[in-house]
Amino acid sequence: MEHWLKVWRNKASRREYCPADVMDSLQKNGIEASVAQRIIDTLKKEGYIDTIRFTKAFVNDKHRFNRWGKRRLKMELRQRGIDEEIIDEALQRIDESGYLVTLDRLLEEKLRSLRETDQRALLYKMTTFATNKGYEPALARERAGMIINQQKQDL
Repeated sequence: MEHWLKVWRNKASRREYCPADVMDSLQKNGIEASVAQRIIDTLKKEGYIDTIRFTKAFVNDKHRFNRWGKRRLKMELRQRGIDEEIIDEALQRIDESGYLVTLDRLLEEKLRSLRETDQRALLYKMTTFATNKGYEPALARERAGMIINQQKQDL
C-alpha cells in the first residue's frame, strides 16, 4: 500500500485526478478494491485528490482546449462518478459570452472546411458537428444558421 501511496502522491501532485481514475488505475494494477479505497481516502485526506478541484479543472481545460460543450462535459464527468451538484456548479462557471464565442469559432472553422453549397445541408452538417462536440442542439442550430447567413451576406 505504501508503494502505491507514494506513486499516487507523485502523480496527483502534477495534475488533477478524480477518485474513479485512481480506482481504475489501481485495480488495473491488481490492487483489491478495499485497499484501493483506503489509498484514495488517504490521498483525499492529504489533499492530493479533491473532486471539486478536479471538476473545475476538467471543465476549464476541456472547454478551452478541446472546445467541448456543456452536454459533453456533463456526460464525461458523470461517467467519472462526479456528483450532479458539483458538475452543475462547475458548468455555471463557464462564461456565457466566451461559450458562444468558442462555439462560433468552431462553427466558422467547420464552415470553411465544407464544400457544400446547399444551405440546408450546411446547416445540418454544422449543427451535427457542434452537437457531437457537446453543444446544445437548439443553440448549435441557431448559431450555425447565423454564421451561414453572415457568410451569405459577405459574398
